[in-house]
Amino acid sequence: MRRRRGYLLLSSVVALATALTLAGAAAPTESTGTSSPAAAAVDPNMGRPPSNAAITPGNYFGYLGRGSAAQLAIRNRVLNTVNSTWGRYVTTPDIPETPADETEYARGEIKMATWSFSDSTMKNALAAARDRGTKVTVVAAKSINNDGAHPAWPALRNELNQSGDTTGSSAVECSGACRGAGGTAHSKYFLFNDVGSRHRRNIVVQTSMNLTRFAYQGQWNQATAMWNEGVYNSFSQVFELSRRRENGGLRTYRNGAVDSVFFPRASLSNDVILRALNNTRCKGATAGGINGRTRVRLINYAIYQDRGTAIAKRLRQLWNGGCNVAIIYSVTSRPVLSILRSRSGRGPVPMRQSVIKNRRGEIVKYNHSKWLAISGVYSGRGHGAYTTLPGSANWANLSYTSDEQTQQIFDATWTRPFFSNFATTWKQGTSRPPSYGRVGAGARALNSIPEQPTWGEGQYKYLSPEGG
Repeated sequence: MRRRRGYLLLSSVVALATALTLAGAAAPTESTGTSSPAAAAVDPNMGRPPSNAAITPGNYFGYLGRGSAAQLAIRNRVLNTVNSTWGRYVTTPDIPETPADETEYARGEIKMATWSFSDSTMKNALAAARDRGTKVTVVAAKSINNDGAHPAWPALRNELNQSGDTTGSSAVECSGACRGAGGTAHSKYFLFNDVGSRHRRNIVVQTSMNLTRFAYQGQWNQATAMWNEGVYNSFSQVFELSRRRENGGLRTYRNGAVDSVFFPRASLSNDVILRALNNTRCKGATAGGINGRTRVRLINYAIYQDRGTAIAKRLRQLWNGGCNVAIIYSVTSRPVLSILRSRSGRGPVPMRQSVIKNRRGEIVKYNHSKWLAISGVYSGRGHGAYTTLPGSANWANLSYTSDEQTQQIFDATWTRPFFSNFATTWKQGTSRPPSYGRVGAGARALNSIPEQPTWGEGQYKYLSPEGG
């Protein structure tokens, strides 16, 4: 009798309005060689995820003070994508006379890198994904997640590393940076393949958000999601190095309008943020400029030490050169404020501190985002350029020796949401001008702020260099 095979039809990825999206992802073809008792008896729903909600390409922002939906805007989309990733399923359901060992299978895959992990709901979703046959791999920092305050991580580690697992799942801890000496495993990105009823592939979510309850309840955060095969492969290569704890050093991948940059082993000489600022010019801006001046906006949790000071000096140069510059931060240092709040040149750079303090003046909630956005004159890109640089890295020396990711995206559609996010955050009542930012023309020291942040002490009692 002639045999017939029915194949799942996987639709192509929806094209976005920009060149960053990828259309036409191919169907999964993983063959495990596992036999089935009888092809006709295979459950057609095996491996089917409980949800159908792949995160769509775009930029997402988590806000405090705007309701629970705004606080969970990033986390819930990531959680829904986990719950929408396929497990192991049949790709060639056969008629009964087909030999069982010719049945072909595929499985979805989830890869996650995070610094800290304490979300029990996310832990349960990842364990359930593994149970339906998804390959789940998570990489996280060792010290912070084994301090007794993050019980979801040891539970997830035990779930994914249990003996007898057939999915290839695992949970990996890194002491220091996964890909280098010193530092910490501070990257935050989530990769998904085979998601939802249309089997979406090559989904990348890179973010400033850790997988913790505090990240959703006590921080502002940002995330960028793409469906892009080249970007996915770039992140996957670095993820595999991290999972194996192999040194990789500074890596940059170019995929069309997207550069994906991964620390460690960065320095002032190859700093991706400084490079962008050094390529920025102030006058003659057309599209994207403000009154002909290039617009520069940024939000970063911590700006201090040599890296922060170097970035502050360049921002001051751009401000004095006529650029339209404005800054939101949570923590900084006396040298950085001395530079940015100096009354020399055009005077103090417009700044606001985005934090919530308790009655003792200690910071208890804060802006944890880490991005830079520029529109106007950019070397090699003309007078109407748009670029944004979101990522996981604070602007301090620790980022150079840590696992971190930053993307530079050259596109107006992807950059404009950051300007909107900045304007919204700037207007919030929790964003205030720095009270200790009045400096004379000679840039005298600001005695009310430490030379560098005193982590775990004073107003920074509940803060850490990594951000929590």
